[in-house]
Amino acid sequence: MAYHRKRTEFLQSLLWTAHLAPTMVPQSVSQKLAPEEQNYAREYAKLNMKYRDEVEATLCPNDSLDWGLSGEIPPRDLLIEVRVHKDCGEIVTQCGIVNLQAGTQHYLCRSDVEHLLTIGYLEHINPT
Repeated sequence: MAYHRKRTEFLQSLLWTAHLAPTMVPQSVSQKLAPEEQNYAREYAKLNMKYRDEVEATLCPNDSLDWGLSGEIPPRDLLIEVRVHKDCGEIVTQCGIVNLQAGTQHYLCRSDVEHLLTIGYLEHINPT
């Protein structure tokens, strides 16, 4: 199971790098994939494109939400480390109440602080 999980993660990462286009995967790599893995890659890309098109049509009919355009992989981390740039006071999170004072760092759920990251009160500290 661990082997298949690792191969699946590799295929997904490869597809996001190739803008969800299985045909853009380098020939040297695609030749080494089993037929089942090639089929998985096609279906995974098709499913993501279908979902993107449905969300795009619903949320912003006059704009594009092409996730693959920038080559970025959607965030997978539930918990992130953040640095506070501006006092936010106490906020309620899934893990309890947290006091966000300027200059402090915290390890919090992304969903709890996404809005504060967007407006610049917090900075996501990328692990190295």
